Amino acid sequence: QLYPNPASTHIIVSYSSKEDGSIKLFNALGEIVLRTMLSKGNSKTQIFINDLGNGVYHYEIEFAGMKKTIGKLNIIK
Repeated sequence: QLYPNPASTHIIVSYSSKEDGSIKLFNALGEIVLRTMLSKGNSKTQIFINDLGNGVYHYEIEFAGMKKTIGKLNIIK
């Protein structure tokens, strides 16, 4: 789960996994603008997005052996 959406300063990724994973954020051109590892020892990770401009971004959250989660994130500052 990724929230808040829309976001302005940060996002929180909430998850439950026995494996390490990652989140990737893509801009409208399909370029990766953010990549963060998600540790199996945590259940939430806060990611600051101050460097990113307004717009619609696509994200992929992936853990080994699990289905990839894909969605859209709106950033409004």
